[in-house]
Amino acid sequence: MHFSMLFLASLLGVTAFGIGIAAGVGSSPSLMSKIDYREAGKVIDAAVRLAAAECRGHANAAKDICMAESAGADRIRKAELEVSYRGTTAAIANAGLARARAGYDIAKAKCGDRAENLRSECLTAARSR
Repeated sequence: MHFSMLFLASLLGVTAFGIGIAAGVGSSPSLMSKIDYREAGKVIDAAVRLAAAECRGHANAAKDICMAESAGADRIRKAELEVSYRGTTAAIANAGLARARAGYDIAKAKCGDRAENLRSECLTAARSR
């Protein structure tokens, strides 16, 4: 009887230890608290709304360029926030992609008001960056 109680206690201890390890492995590591992460996200969203409001005052091509710059800055800030929060190599790679995509979108917006043949050359140059 004493042996079966000891066996049961050790079995429960090993199970609890295994659950603890599984919970630790399942959680994602972060370099900042979730509260700080959310607050930083709210600050980024507010900055985007402000930039979009400023862009509404521009006309046609200037508005398109302004909106592309605003969206690009938003994309970069959010990607950098993910790097600060997660700190993973995937987040770092995604931040690099966000910078590249933002640069392309801005270059593409700057090509928008050109004549067709010049626009085609401009887009080709934007893609090669």
